[in-house]
Amino acid sequence: MSQSPPNHRNPHDDRLTPELRLTLASASQAHLTSQDELRDAVCHYLDHLRRRGLTRERALRQVREFVSEMHGFTGAAPAKAMDRLPRPMDRMPMLLNDWCNAYWPAS
Repeated sequence: MSQSPPNHRNPHDDRLTPELRLTLASASQAHLTSQDELRDAVCHYLDHLRRRGLTRERALRQVREFVSEMHGFTGAAPAKAMDRLPRPMDRMPMLLNDWCNAYWPAS
């Protein structure tokens, strides 16, 4: 079995290129950082609502309504095949609900 010369990429080699590896690592870090910032903002918002005297249930409803309005969750069927792929924002309501419940647990 012969080996490819070192300067030629084997078309059956599925390893990440250094450029793609760097791009994925950078995007992943940016995503994690933005999620941390979003979680912190939601927790500050919950603190604000609690100081205003809202009940836990009402405050959680406020967060859910805000997220739904902000991202336009309509439940409409996607038009293109690419649009049918899950998007991170599709999971956002559940993630925010988990954060809120962990930050302000039921008594």
